[in-house]
Amino acid sequence: MTGQTIKLPILWMPYSTRVNPYLPALHAESEAWAREMGMLVGGEQPAGSRQEVGSARHPPPAAHPGKGNAR
Repeated sequence: MTGQTIKLPILWMPYSTRVNPYLPALHAESEAWAREMGMLVGGEQPAGSRQEVGSARHPPPAAHPGKGNAR
């Protein structure tokens, strides 16, 4: 079997991408729920937490699957 190169089309998003303004509250609520369920203990941070990936207000581009800036 030989490898083929696939050329992806350039995607265009007709409107700007925004982060949900309720995201910080959702992170806090989800973390509290995980602690209540015993999934997080002590000072343990959730995987992919804001401390690891950057600001919740401006996460890295990989966190935006529908970014529309195809490369």
